[in-house]
Amino acid sequence: MRTFFILAIAAFAVCTAKYTEILQDETKLRAALDCVLDRTPCDPQQQELKDKFPRIISTACSTCTPEQKTRYEAAKKIIKDKYPSDFELLKAKYAPKP
Repeated sequence: MRTFFILAIAAFAVCTAKYTEILQDETKLRAALDCVLDRTPCDPQQQELKDKFPRIISTACSTCTPEQKTRYEAAKKIIKDKYPSDFELLKAKYAPKP
């Protein structure tokens, strides 16, 4: 189950190519996490991401291409390693309730 949450969180940055730049820029990644966690207002790209987030969690990137899945794995590692407290907050906010 833990793997599902990590994958779902990572999906927010990789299911479309335009989110790759977020992963490569710590300031953009922090801003995206703050938006998704309702800590700051969202710009249009972050809002799109936030709107997609629940759907991405429910499918765990199942409709992603092989290239997107590769980015998904990279994002999973970045978020888990660099932002463990945000990971926990995302899990609490977006994880499906049993």
